[in-house]
Amino acid sequence: MTRAERRQQRREEIARAAWTVLMRDGVRGASVRAVLAEAQMTSGAMRYYFRNHDELLIFAAQHVLEQSTERIRRRLADQELTGKERVGAVLAEILPLDAKRATEITVFVRLAEIDDEAGRGAQLRRSAYEGCRSLAEFAVTELARTAGADLPAELKDQIIERFHLTLDGLAYQCVLNPGLLAFEDVAARLAGLLDHLEEETNRGASQAGGSVDVPTSWWP
Repeated sequence: MTRAERRQQRREEIARAAWTVLMRDGVRGASVRAVLAEAQMTSGAMRYYFRNHDELLIFAAQHVLEQSTERIRRRLADQELTGKERVGAVLAEILPLDAKRATEITVFVRLAEIDDEAGRGAQLRRSAYEGCRSLAEFAVTELARTAGADLPAELKDQIIERFHLTLDGLAYQCVLNPGLLAFEDVAARLAGLLDHLEEETNRGASQAGGSVDVPTSWWP
């Protein structure tokens, strides 16, 4: 293993320690001292890997984003899941459907609000936005493919955009208002959204020859 590889490995170990503290104590409780204790290292050693506290926390957020992406890849590779079931399993990875995912999403959103000198916070927010958009596109494409529907490009883009914003809004509202919806209520909302999306995809395909009205509300 090269020096650069060892350094990267150590950075990832520190990021995991930071994430453990974040999940346990929240963003406010993730002090440098707490992370040092969890990682079992000195402040001098920490500065070798991260220039400041913000850089460490943003790196930890990037690390958990990569973990979430890997979970989504595993869902996509699961050959036992098909159609709407497959879409639901993938989207479940970015919604607060249990205590662990709720904490992950909340901490990630708080960390993404950090604006450091290198602009990593902004990059993190952009990555999250583009990732959610890609999942919305996957959902529409997969449901259309399963139904054998051929959506006009313009209509497909409209449906993707609306579904993306609704999905993103559901996750963000759960962060802003913890306890507003129980985990089972979030799951029910997701199921309702997928039912609505499936209906709209099929209707859009059947009306492709004429004018199509995109719904004004996606909330089931």
